[in-house]
Amino acid sequence: MAALPQMIPLKAAVKKVRGATIEDLRPLIEKGKIKGVEINGEIYVETKTLPKSITRKTDVPEYKKLKHLQGIGISLSAASRKYKVPIQTIFRWKKRGLVRQVGVEKNKVLIDEQDIAYCAHFYHLLSETQGQWLFDSNGVPRTRDYATV
Repeated sequence: MAALPQMIPLKAAVKKVRGATIEDLRPLIEKGKIKGVEINGEIYVETKTLPKSITRKTDVPEYKKLKHLQGIGISLSAASRKYKVPIQTIFRWKKRGLVRQVGVEKNKVLIDEQDIAYCAHFYHLLSETQGQWLFDSNGVPRTRDYATV
């Protein structure tokens, strides 16, 4: 006879996954990467399907190397020219929260240069994945080196 899967509440699962929050695990449950079920309004997850840890872009070495650019504002059009990335792509990154807004100068939105330099690096490095999302919801590149689940 097959053993039943071990299920634990989502709050307990957060404690088992290094660096995780409930907001990190919910999308993985919704996508089916973590098996979960809702019982009486509470979410339970199968322990066997939990990742060991959650990686964020701030954990990625390439992001850390760009720390000297943190908080420096650059307009979207200047970022597009400087980093050779289409402005529409930068708009999408900003909308998804991959690139943070750090201010407004006159009528121009200023984005964090560390974020745009990081995203542009992987945009050019992973150019063969055109038409696919380069980053997961935590801003981590979707490469073999950084895959979490």
